[in-house]
Amino acid sequence: MWPTRWQLEHALTHDDLVQLFTCSVEEPESVQFGVFNGISDNHPTPHDLSETQMKLAYLPQDNAYRLAERQYRSPIGIVRRIKRKLWD
Repeated sequence: MWPTRWQLEHALTHDDLVQLFTCSVEEPESVQFGVFNGISDNHPTPHDLSETQMKLAYLPQDNAYRLAERQYRSPIGIVRRIKRKLWD
């Protein structure tokens, strides 16, 4: 089953989750409490990560769209058709 646009926009990969958790544990003492968005570097993204990046120094590395394209690559271009269908 192919991932949906919503799933790709909101994906948080394992590596980015580990980084977000590490940044949260090692946060500056000036941050006593906070609720932060945490997703991978997916484009487009429905959430603003600027506060998370600024206060926790979280810099996501992975992009779910690129990962899905690599994982679901096929010789007949199925991924390209899905991307066109999502954006049309």
